[in-house]
Amino acid sequence: MKVDPDLVAPDGRLTLRRGAIAPWAKSTSPYYVQTLEALGRHYKFRLDTPWAELPVKAREVILYARARRGAHGL
Repeated sequence: MKVDPDLVAPDGRLTLRRGAIAPWAKSTSPYYVQTLEALGRHYKFRLDTPWAELPVKAREVILYARARRGAHGL
């Protein structure tokens, strides 16, 4: 499956907590926030950081459920 990062996270100024991931932005389920919190703890990023300022590796893990080889950051 191909993921278009610009469709998934169209506004780089938004934080994960404020709805940076468009498909999850209006969800009332705690699942997405809990998942992002767990990823943040593991990969050492904060949910209050704007999407565009997150390390590349963090964005890749969120978008693709893995980091690409040689990804910079973290």
